Amino acid sequence: MMKRILFTLTFLLMLFSGFKGSSQDWYVRAGGGYSGEFAKTEFNNTDPNGITGIRQSTSVTLNSDGTATVEALNGTVGSGYKFFVTGGYMFNSYLGAELGLNYFRGDETTVGSLTSSQVQSKVKTYIQGFDLSPAIYLTPAFSKLNPYLGAGLLLPVVGNLTIDTKIRQVDGGGGGIDIIVTAESEVKSRFSLGYSGALGVTYLINE
Repeated sequence: MMKRILFTLTFLLMLFSGFKGSSQDWYVRAGGGYSGEFAKTEFNNTDPNGITGIRQSTSVTLNSDGTATVEALNGTVGSGYKFFVTGGYMFNSYLGAELGLNYFRGDETTVGSLTSSQVQSKVKTYIQGFDLSPAIYLTPAFSKLNPYLGAGLLLPVVGNLTIDTKIRQVDGGGGGIDIIVTAESEVKSRFSLGYSGALGVTYLINE
């Protein structure tokens, strides 16, 4: 999967770079960064059938003295790494249009766990996917310090949410024999329409 992602990004970068070389009205931008966790909500129930024994959005440890330690696991799966390649064309000094390809790979996030002397269960999840971002580019075309405004749409191309489940039952198969179960589930993305915007300033260093 990662090889296909890198190949696609490299191909688009070379493609847009070729456009830029053939005409000064074409341009290309590429970059990336990390998106942190800013808002937290309760996670969805990842064990509706009760296979793991995990309660929704909790990390529970059953101690040997009969007590339990319970921790809430509210958070988000929206933190992770983002990369983009954008190609555009300026129709004149003030108006342009561009099309970007964005890739997001979220961090693995623990959404529930249960630990006791007999059972250790844990569920982790992450999201990844591509989307396209067609947009318009507006600028007053000042000579040095030049503000710009970008506005457009976000169109998902492909993506999924992956849920990794691991269960270990100590002595579940008899004395000294543990039962270990691992499972991976995927939730495919549906089409949804999003909006994007950008506001910034460029500065011309030399002519």
